[in-house]
Amino acid sequence: MENEEQVQEHLKEIKAKYHDAKHHVYAYKLKKNNSEKFSDDGEPSGTAGMPLLGVINSYELSNVLIVVVRYFGGILLGTSGLRKMYISGGCGAVESSKTEKRAFCSNIELKINYSKYSKALSAIKKYGGVIVSTDYEDDIKINFYIEKDKTEEILKKVSDINSGKNDFKIISEGFMPVNE
Repeated sequence: MENEEQVQEHLKEIKAKYHDAKHHVYAYKLKKNNSEKFSDDGEPSGTAGMPLLGVINSYELSNVLIVVVRYFGGILLGTSGLRKMYISGGCGAVESSKTEKRAFCSNIELKINYSKYSKALSAIKKYGGVIVSTDYEDDIKINFYIEKDKTEEILKKVSDINSGKNDFKIISEGFMPVNE
């Protein structure tokens, strides 16, 4: 999830799929604008959505939506029981999900001589860069991305390796998966 439209679309799909459920409690947090929102969806105030948001924050997640679908089974859980149940459901969802660390990155294209390729590759990996592709032509063209705050440093390093030749360009910037 990267924006409110994606969240709303996913919520709509879940509500349609589980249309006969009594509650569709959710919480989400988006990195863009640092926005977060939750809904108790008819549960007593503070017993459902807010605990799910607490789960998101305790795992330090962003760009995430957690939805707990509940069917009423005839047993009243009370506010404490509801809170525990929603926290347990949220934690279970997070622990069974695949998570990925992302950071704001620069996508860079670097041209380098064959004789300097291994040094450039080592530098890119040392700074946490992720290779997207490598084309072997007259020179080697390496397409990689690296966290934005390391961009200036890696560009200086590859320029030094390339004997001061600045044969690179920043293609784009955006959120990308990074090595942990």
